[in-house]
Amino acid sequence: KKKQEYYDTRAQAERARRRMLQDLEQGKLLTTRDQTLGDYLEYWLGIQRSSLEPTTYATYRRFLKSYVIPVLGQVKLRKLSGDMFQSLYTELLEEGDFSPNTVRYIHAVLKKALSDAARWKKITFNPVKDADAPKSRKRPETWLSLDQAKKLIACARSIRMRCLLHVALLGLRRGELLALRWRDVDLVKAELRVERTLSYIPNPDTGRSEFIETDPKSEAGRRVVNMPRFVVESLLEYRKHQLTLRVRSSRWQDKDLVFSTARGGYVAPQYVYDALKALLKEAGLPDMRFHDLRHSAISIWLAMGINPKVIQELAGHSDIRITMNVYGHVFPGMHGQAMDDFDRKFRAVTDE
Repeated sequence: KKKQEYYDTRAQAERARRRMLQDLEQGKLLTTRDQTLGDYLEYWLGIQRSSLEPTTYATYRRFLKSYVIPVLGQVKLRKLSGDMFQSLYTELLEEGDFSPNTVRYIHAVLKKALSDAARWKKITFNPVKDADAPKSRKRPETWLSLDQAKKLIACARSIRMRCLLHVALLGLRRGELLALRWRDVDLVKAELRVERTLSYIPNPDTGRSEFIETDPKSEAGRRVVNMPRFVVESLLEYRKHQLTLRVRSSRWQDKDLVFSTARGGYVAPQYVYDALKALLKEAGLPDMRFHDLRHSAISIWLAMGINPKVIQELAGHSDIRITMNVYGHVFPGMHGQAMDDFDRKFRAVTDE
């Protein structure tokens, strides 16, 4: 398709001609001038699908199709500007009740998508670079102490939920808990293996949500976790209960899941989330996410004086800096305890 521009003087027209010839050599005069952002993002998602984890792809797709395409999807790629994206972010923050961190995530996805568009010469520049993501906001830390964790578990009347909370205190993520199988658990050696994680996400082809198992978050997430005796005892009690359910059910799904429905199927992550919320309210404890149980466990271990390197391995952190940075607030309170211990040991040696 021809590109026509008009100028007031011959000199202006000549400068424009030289610029356009240069752009043509660099591939900047595009043949997809009328492609809209919505069409491009659908195209881009299709390319990304094979290279992304299913959960990451589902998140990209949900944010783009639900919050970006309805607002900017009809705008042609060549008409996009930074202020359009800035306006979108403001709308999401003010009207969509999104957190700054979620908008930053959407900004990062858009930046990646349109950087690819520029690299593929569909646009001459990435307009998202002219928009500023909101500043990140640190979530209030609402983590349980050991006494609070015991109080929470005491309120759980369901054997399954009580056992799940006990195992959650080993620092497992929700998806890791719900994908755990009995073959991963050695009650004699008192250890379990984290091999996979469970998600419940929309199938991009059908639109219906379905359970999907994937590898752990990182290679370090695939780990062996030793269990204290109270967790082993809770698993033994729950396993006996589950075997009773299995005998009674004529439609048992033999998935070997530790935490299963009354028929042996997957437990929905949302069900566990709702059950936790109800228990927290009943126990009179602060509201929190399920993931905060993992933070609580790690904070408890640090307060107990467990070596941070051991905690890194138990938690499945890929780098000890994650452990130190995320849970650094625990360390100042340990300084006095460390010096008291040092003082006692020093005096004991001196007295000898």
